[in-house]
Amino acid sequence: MNDIELYEKRQKDFHSRLAKSRNPVRSWFHRFRQCAVRELVTESYKRGDIIVDVGCGNCVWNTDKLPVVGVDVAQNLVEYAVKQGRVSSPVICDITRIALRSESADIVIAAEILEHISDHDEALAELKRILKKDGKLVLTVPYDTFFSAWKPLFWLHCLWQGWVFGDDYFKQRCGHVNHYSPKKIRELLEKHDFFVLKQFTNFRFTIFSLAQKA
Repeated sequence: MNDIELYEKRQKDFHSRLAKSRNPVRSWFHRFRQCAVRELVTESYKRGDIIVDVGCGNCVWNTDKLPVVGVDVAQNLVEYAVKQGRVSSPVICDITRIALRSESADIVIAAEILEHISDHDEALAELKRILKKDGKLVLTVPYDTFFSAWKPLFWLHCLWQGWVFGDDYFKQRCGHVNHYSPKKIRELLEKHDFFVLKQFTNFRFTIFSLAQKA
């Protein structure tokens, strides 16, 4: 079973439970990440804007229950987000072939998805396609370099969940195939004609970027 099939079989509240973990580091990491995404969206959002969360999962960041189009391959996760009021319009599809019109979104969120996609250029081109001119992209990826804080802890977490508890999804490193530094993600965004408005990290765990379609 490949990593996408394993992801699709995650429990419906998989992402929602991560922020409630008994592990204080894991809980802090996910709560901080969702809070930062929410703040980046809020500062860009205007009433009437179309928000598309690509790879939305449970869309946990949307505690204000803004109208969000949720795109994901895992129907059970998105349906749970709809029931929680975090997604208003579900779209079940591959994120490299998003079933939405070109230039239909004012804000696109892509949180923790590029590291899962072998052809990240194809994925970014698709994100750009659905964004309106001057639209905003909220992008997050793990800070996955030798000297980051995230890399060793993620390795230990995969070892624990995968080989101690026997979770095949973690045995496959949750499907991570790409590795990013702030410089690499900035260059990738600029390559696809995005202007980086803001970039920051949370103690070298996650790279947060707010970019505008040029």
